Amino acid sequence: MKKIFAILLLAFASSVCVLAVTPRTMRLDYFHTGNIAQETFSIDKVVLEPLPWPGNPRKTIDDTNFGKYLFEVRDQKTDQVLYSRGFASIYGEWITTDEPKTMTRTFSESLRFPAPDAPVKIILKGRDPKNIFRDLWTTAVDPKDMFIDRSVPATSGRLISIEKNGDPADKVDFLSSATATTQSSSQNSKRTRGG
Repeated sequence: MKKIFAILLLAFASSVCVLAVTPRTMRLDYFHTGNIAQETFSIDKVVLEPLPWPGNPRKTIDDTNFGKYLFEVRDQKTDQVLYSRGFASIYGEWITTDEPKTMTRTFSESLRFPAPDAPVKIILKGRDPKNIFRDLWTTAVDPKDMFIDRSVPATSGRLISIEKNGDPADKVDFLSSATATTQSSSQNSKRTRGG
C-alpha cells in the first residue's frame, strides 16, 4: 500500500512540476500582403494568451520540412532557435490562383509559440523556386513590451470536452469544416459531375 501511495505522490509531484514550468502561449498577429511580384509583412499585434502552451515541450524544433512557410523563434542574444514550425497559410493558397496577377490582397495571419522569457526575433521563411526555405521577414518581440496585449478575454462559459484522448501536448489537432450549399449550387454540381 505504501508503494502505491509513493508512486501516486511521485506522479502528482511530476505533473505539478510540469505545470509550473509550462509557459503561456504568445501569439503574433500579422498582415501578409502581396501579389505575383511582391510579398510584405507587418505586425498587427502581439498577444499573451491566458492559457498555457498546449504543444509538446519536448518537440520545440520542427524537423518535418512540411509547409510552404516556416517560422523560427530565436533568442536575440545567442541566436539559438527556441521554437520552429512549418505551416501553410491562406495567402499561400491564394497566390497560386489567377487573382494575384491582377491585384494585391492582405490576409490576417497568426504565429503561436511558447511565450519566451527574454527578447526574441521571429524569422518567417518561405520556399523559393527550388523548394528551399529562405528568409522573408524578421521582427523582434520583447516579452516585457508594454504594447503586448495581456488582457484576459471574458469567458464564454464552461469548457465541455466532447472527446478527450490524452494530453494535447502529445496529440494532433484535427479540424473538420462543413460547407453549406444552396439548392442552385447543388444542381450545378450535379450537372458538372454528370448527375
